[in-house]
Amino acid sequence: MSCEVRASLAIRERGIRVTQPRLAVLAALMHAGGHVTAKDGVQQVTEEAPALPPSSVYRSLSALRDAHLVAETLMANGERIYEAAVEG
Repeated sequence: MSCEVRASLAIRERGIRVTQPRLAVLAALMHAGGHVTAKDGVQQVTEEAPALPPSSVYRSLSALRDAHLVAETLMANGERIYEAAVEG
């Protein structure tokens, strides 16, 4: 099963709407298999889906974090890193 399919199922299971930005962000994090900075996540997602503005990626990170699909960690230097909280 692909990361996109698993991401779509995970989003649906949490009861939030599956949108193209949310799906792209969660699939990218699942595929990364580890921690990703917000900046690197935006770059990765916009390379795969150039039509997505960075603001949509950041909003999706927040929505996925609130749904407990993404773990967010604040580093000592103030940078936030993200990791998929579901199996990839």
